[in-house]
Amino acid sequence: MVSPYKLMGLALQIAGMAVMVFAFLTLVGGLQSTLSHVTTGFAASSGVIKTTEQKCDPKTDEFCGVDVTKDGAIESVFAKRVYTFIFWLGAGIVLLFMGLLMRTSEEIGGFFASLPEREKMKERQKVGIGKVGWGGQF
Repeated sequence: MVSPYKLMGLALQIAGMAVMVFAFLTLVGGLQSTLSHVTTGFAASSGVIKTTEQKCDPKTDEFCGVDVTKDGAIESVFAKRVYTFIFWLGAGIVLLFMGLLMRTSEEIGGFFASLPEREKMKERQKVGIGKVGWGGQF
């Protein structure tokens, strides 16, 4: 039977990897959304496409009211997505290492439990000197 520490360690490692996958998917989704808004903004400002006034909610859309053709607009919006990615990546790494430490501590504890007791080690052991059967001394 597997010990609870090993199971909890495995669960934490799997959760950490899942959180890191979520962080990467969030970053990729943020890149795609940012590129979509930027290309639409430049196409609309150059007159390639005809745009209508869109009603947007600033709470749900980070690009609401942002003119992407100005300097620093893209970086300010994209910086939030990068900070979110770094936060979730760090959380995943912390969970991963917590699980690794739990599994390692269980293995180290099992090793120390297998060592002989100290009381038995205090006794002097007699070791034969010389060849067996030739009257070697102890």
